[in-house]
Amino acid sequence: TMYFQPPGPRPLNPEVGNKMLPLDHILKKSITYFPNKPESMKFDILEIGPGNGEFLFNMAQIHPQKNILGIEIGGIRFNKMKLKIEKRQIKNVTLALGDARVALHNDLKDSTLEKCLVLFPDPWPRNKHRHRRLLQQDFLKLIAAKLKVDGIFILATDVADYASWVLDNLKKTPHMKNVLGKNQM
Repeated sequence: TMYFQPPGPRPLNPEVGNKMLPLDHILKKSITYFPNKPESMKFDILEIGPGNGEFLFNMAQIHPQKNILGIEIGGIRFNKMKLKIEKRQIKNVTLALGDARVALHNDLKDSTLEKCLVLFPDPWPRNKHRHRRLLQQDFLKLIAAKLKVDGIFILATDVADYASWVLDNLKKTPHMKNVLGKNQM
């Protein structure tokens, strides 16, 4: 597990043009929100890829005063989580169906997140698939822009090669500091 946080003040509106998200076509994709797209789009906690949603729902129960967003790219998982939210009557969770890069770039406000979690993402272990990995340096810059100055980014993975790769990317990401210490995971 790695914990990173922005170390201090930074520009409120960092450049988010083609340099950060070179695939312009993805920014045109739509995002579906459940139960609806909030007007403010300000969240305290973000989990990218919540899977079955259990960790997300536990956070919602532990932190009922926090607004929590879960972004899921898989439609089947998204629909299953919708049913769980309705059944459990969870009021402080919003789900987003779609590409996290699009939701962060187009919808989330800068410097609003206290915490962003990416737990056990697909490591795409083959070299020819590394370009598919979510935590590319440009995406990490986008996450850093959405975190508050004292916000925390948490990654959990059980793939050592992937952890090292992300750590290298995080070291190159402005406004992110490893709170566990240099080279620690």
